[in-house]
Amino acid sequence: MKIWKCLAAAALAAAMVMTALPMTAFAATSISSIKLDIDSNISSGDSDSDVEVSTHSDSAHYEVSDVEVTNEPSGEWKDSSRPKLKVTITADDDYKFSSISKSDVTLYGSDGTVTSVKKSDDDLIVNITLDRLEDSDDDDDDDDDDDYELDVSEAAWDESMGRAVWDGAADAKKYELRLYRGGAQIASVTTTNEYYNFGSYFTSAGNYQYQVRAVHGSSNKGSWESSEYFYADSATASYILTNYGNASNASSSSSGSGPSGTSSGTQTAIGTVVPASTGMWILDNTGWWFMRANRTWPAGTWELIDGKWYLFNAAGYMLTGWQQLGNLWYYLGNDGAMRVSSWIDNQYYVNADGVWVQ
Repeated sequence: MKIWKCLAAAALAAAMVMTALPMTAFAATSISSIKLDIDSNISSGDSDSDVEVSTHSDSAHYEVSDVEVTNEPSGEWKDSSRPKLKVTITADDDYKFSSISKSDVTLYGSDGTVTSVKKSDDDLIVNITLDRLEDSDDDDDDDDDDDYELDVSEAAWDESMGRAVWDGAADAKKYELRLYRGGAQIASVTTTNEYYNFGSYFTSAGNYQYQVRAVHGSSNKGSWESSEYFYADSATASYILTNYGNASNASSSSSGSGPSGTSSGTQTAIGTVVPASTGMWILDNTGWWFMRANRTWPAGTWELIDGKWYLFNAAGYMLTGWQQLGNLWYYLGNDGAMRVSSWIDNQYYVNADGVWVQ
């Protein structure tokens, strides 16, 4: 039968690019949200940093392994200071963190804001900025900048696509950016995201650098944070311009049914970027891949994205069609999403776990 030839080809391709990953393994071990209790006794005028962070639920499959106050003063805490916490979270044995973004972390107790979430080896690093300490009786409010956390940090480049990325500020309503090539400013833009795709500006070789600052209001702006220089030669600049010159900087999430956000059969331009709740889909000359919110991407593994499972080869590209993992077969649609509890070609039934029932 023709289908068996297709299945055999798919099995060979899967075996060449990735290690078999049984469905039951990834489904049972994923941690997709974090809940933390914060108990802060830091006060204006204190010289110590008395703060505790713990898991909110005894049944959570993770624990807080380290808490660091990253902006502890050399003397006393001042009015309007906002303590910053670096919280390291470790998963229990046989559990792992999935793609967790800031919106997946809930705080209880002392008020604060999650400013960034990153993976570090097998741990999860959650950066939190607590609410500002109460003002003293000195009612000098002339400098309103002290009332807001507007510090931007870790301005960096995703050199594969000419994309600026940074760790945002707790009180930012938007960000202003300046792009430079060879020391000359070539662009000035504004975004509400914590990234910006500069692909359309890579029109020639040169040293590229950008500055970014957080904005709360017209009179409340943070300091400019500069990235490192990124030298793009002619070939690199041409590649970025060709593949990512039309990359989107939209803030809203796509409501489409697949990575392209379009119906089956619709032509999609190379360089398309489609936001998702935990990152973004990116289409290049090879195919679709997924960049998580922490700027990593799945490769040789499954990933749960907006409630659907996707399979990625060892190079990080989304797979489609029949795929064999061990002794089990799965079917991935044209949009890459694993099909469950449905008939494929009116001949082959896949169960609720996506496994072909033979």
